[in-house]
Amino acid sequence: MESELKLVQSSFKFNEIMIRCRNFTISTGFPVRLEAPTCDPDYV
Repeated sequence: MESELKLVQSSFKFNEIMIRCRNFTISTGFPVRLEAPTCDPDYV
């Protein structure tokens, strides 16, 4: 149960990052995949 909760939380976190990165990608033209580690300061 606890691991499912963590999975959901990390999924939400991932979605937040992807939304931010998608906006970043539109403005820069770089692929989201390359920018994901850098466009979110909390990315681990």
